[in-house]
Amino acid sequence: MKSVSEALTSIIVFSTLLVITIFVTMYAFVNTYSEPWLTEYYYLRQALLSVTSNIPVVINPLGGGSYTVSIPSARMAIGWRDYAEINIYVNSSKALTLSCKTIYTKIGIPIITHENIVYGVKSEVVNDTRLLPRLREYYSEGYTLLELDTCRFSAIVERTGNFSGVVYYLRLIYINLTPITPSQSVNRSYTVSTYIGGTPQIMTYRNVYGLGIEFRYRDGETSYIAMGDLGASPPLVLTIIVYNVVVEVK
Repeated sequence: MKSVSEALTSIIVFSTLLVITIFVTMYAFVNTYSEPWLTEYYYLRQALLSVTSNIPVVINPLGGGSYTVSIPSARMAIGWRDYAEINIYVNSSKALTLSCKTIYTKIGIPIITHENIVYGVKSEVVNDTRLLPRLREYYSEGYTLLELDTCRFSAIVERTGNFSGVVYYLRLIYINLTPITPSQSVNRSYTVSTYIGGTPQIMTYRNVYGLGIEFRYRDGETSYIAMGDLGASPPLVLTIIVYNVVVEVK
């Protein structure tokens, strides 16, 4: 019985040491593998944050019209995707259709487990052009993603009154993001340049009694914003300004 007991003890000790050895080896491997990727992820996070926060400066006439940030080396590719379609209805007729594209990068490590807004807000209407761009990070299908979008409007309402009554003036500003990315941007140095692409598009509508903004997202979700949601009432003078901002990776 003694030999059996000693043999059983030896097996338990050996199994315990084996499990510990495997755990330590796996931890060392994962730690060694993930550390460079984590460093690169946070470097790209800071670079994209810088790009995002400077988009309002780029569209400002006093801001210089362009911004560039350099990435010395990267194994994480930067790509883009269609995010949403936006339809604007004026007096029950479709007046304008806008596309919303995003720029993103991803890594196959669960750095975060929930969505985090790095810059900007989640809402579709803001009252400050500095909040038009948004940078968020989230986890999806085994990847941690960083994604930049401008899928929202800045709404500025003014109310005037005269002998003929009260008139509301509504100005909507939208940034149309145009991404340009190479087919292969891994294991190389590159720059991300942000600049104005052409003259802003300006449209004015008078005697507006009906206004609606429809967001149709690629994941199937939809949302609708009416005139009253913007703090305006008819009759309305509506001005829509669309800035085309190019984000080019080269």
